[in-house]
Amino acid sequence: MIAAALINDIAKFIDTEAMKIVLNDGAYEITDFVRKMVAEDTLHMEYIVPLGSVEAIEKIEIKNANDELRSENIVFVPITSDSILTQTIKVREVL
Repeated sequence: MIAAALINDIAKFIDTEAMKIVLNDGAYEITDFVRKMVAEDTLHMEYIVPLGSVEAIEKIEIKNANDELRSENIVFVPITSDSILTQTIKVREVL
């Protein structure tokens, strides 16, 4: 069993690697977060996607400061107004 403190440290490391959100293969980039914090084993991120930045979100990428891909999700989120998106990454041990 992995100690809770180590899982928290890993979540904090992921926080340092999640420097920007890239939508739809570079159509729009977000570097300013409404909220970005680690609570226990989970990284919580909130960011704004302004109306007109993209018609719909089809891919969300998380990249580090060197523009290296850290996470990728295929989604479909129509953007019909300024939108606040919430994204979480939970660190857990798989047994």
